[in-house]
Amino acid sequence: MWPATPSAETQKSITVVVVPAPDTSSVPGLNPIDRSDDGAMISPHLESPNVNVPGFRINIARIRDRSMMLFPFLTPGLALERFGLHPQRGPTATTPKWQSPARVSDPPKPAAPPLAVSGAEIQSLIDEAWSRRDRWDVFHRIVALTNGYSADAGQLPEVLHKYVEGNALQPYVDTTIRDPRLWTELGIAADHVIFIAFISRYATEHPSRYSTASTEHG
Repeated sequence: MWPATPSAETQKSITVVVVPAPDTSSVPGLNPIDRSDDGAMISPHLESPNVNVPGFRINIARIRDRSMMLFPFLTPGLALERFGLHPQRGPTATTPKWQSPARVSDPPKPAAPPLAVSGAEIQSLIDEAWSRRDRWDVFHRIVALTNGYSADAGQLPEVLHKYVEGNALQPYVDTTIRDPRLWTELGIAADHVIFIAFISRYATEHPSRYSTASTEHG
């Protein structure tokens, strides 16, 4: 018990560290995956995993292996607590409201240098990371930047913003058949699992309250 009017000499400070919620899923950022429904799995077979249609060829091994997580926003669903988010619904609310408790990294890492590149270099990087299929495979250069440069100072937030702006929406024009678009979209959906894991890790290490780059991830 402190005295009613404690002096400055007798007061003690308390450091509060809030750690991220434990991740119980095999994929960071997703709810635990229910593997009891074997019928939802695409069983491996001895035939080639390649799908061939006129003018189009795609390897569907990634789609097969992640068949229970093709649409991770729905099944198994995002583990919102992993991002420090807790849904709150009032009795008359029409949309969910979110609160994000402050989190402190432990232990604090040395400050990363700010990314300094020209506008032309940023555009070249975004162009190289453009892909209609297997988007994660060409995203690795941007991942390397997030590992080495400041999440707030410099141009890393701009790089992430331009990637989302330039590469997220890719209209697909069907030709004679719609099969290429179907398999392409399923492949992109399978890649979402890796992106969610990456964003979950980055947002945990750099909470968006303090990081412009994490805000651009969202």
